[in-house]
Amino acid sequence: MIATYRNHKWNKEAYRLKGESYHTSFSDFKIQYKLPKDLTLISSDDNDGYPSKRTGVLEGDNIKEFYISLLKEPNVIQKKTGDITIRVFGVDERKELHKEISEMASEAMNYFQDTFGPYPHKQLDIILDEKGMEYPGIVTAGSNYNRLESPEHLRRIVVHEIAHQWFYGVISNDPYHDAWLDEGITDLATLLFYANQGNDISFDEELFKEFTLPVNLPLDKYSSNDQSNYIYGKSSTMLWKIFQENGGELKAEDFLKNYYDHYQYIEVDTQEFVRFLKYYLNLKDDDYFKDWILLENNNENLN
Repeated sequence: MIATYRNHKWNKEAYRLKGESYHTSFSDFKIQYKLPKDLTLISSDDNDGYPSKRTGVLEGDNIKEFYISLLKEPNVIQKKTGDITIRVFGVDERKELHKEISEMASEAMNYFQDTFGPYPHKQLDIILDEKGMEYPGIVTAGSNYNRLESPEHLRRIVVHEIAHQWFYGVISNDPYHDAWLDEGITDLATLLFYANQGNDISFDEELFKEFTLPVNLPLDKYSSNDQSNYIYGKSSTMLWKIFQENGGELKAEDFLKNYYDHYQYIEVDTQEFVRFLKYYLNLKDDDYFKDWILLENNNENLN
């Protein structure tokens, strides 16, 4: 990947253990590879096949980064959901859990496609051997990485990362300076999926009373302990509050469908998102945003 070039400089930041420190735009990739005989390759190429060939060329068009994983004798579950092939690769012996993950992924794929729009790839790979993360056509989650993780929590991580295929994978944003845009929206999309399955959407606004900063600051403005409370928790809670008072669950789903349709393969920042949301809900002013988003017209010195 290569960094974006903004305001006469490369838009790159110091590495952070939490969050993404890099910002990329959409690119085409072509990668030659040669594998030892005991490894197989999983990648962002929709046609990489399993088990992979020993040598070949991988390609990805119009994606933000290209992911490659090398695995040795994983447990593999493959199923078809419409025209999409879902593959789950597990590296431990919990094969029943891997099967449950594949079923949940299929349900999430159907919901997100029906609600927001077409999935942008021909296959979805789920690798259960890392922290939760999204990549073009691939998500990872921590089956073996953290054996203390409950199966339900693991399933929720997988659903969240699948939702990123729409919000960040297709609608782009700067994940360092506008991290809340993909994480908060993806969290909301995940909660809408669970609501569609019959679960209540419940947010405790009181939990975030002590987090007084806006959610759209650069990541280095938050302490490592508080970062997730802002870019995931507070942002999705406040977004849901807006929809609670303006049409509820169905309105939130319809908004995300229109948002996805309008901004495919475009980069969005906080100002543009707020502009579009105000237009969509016919909001006359910024009252809904003043307590949690820093807008250009209420900019303050936060240093």
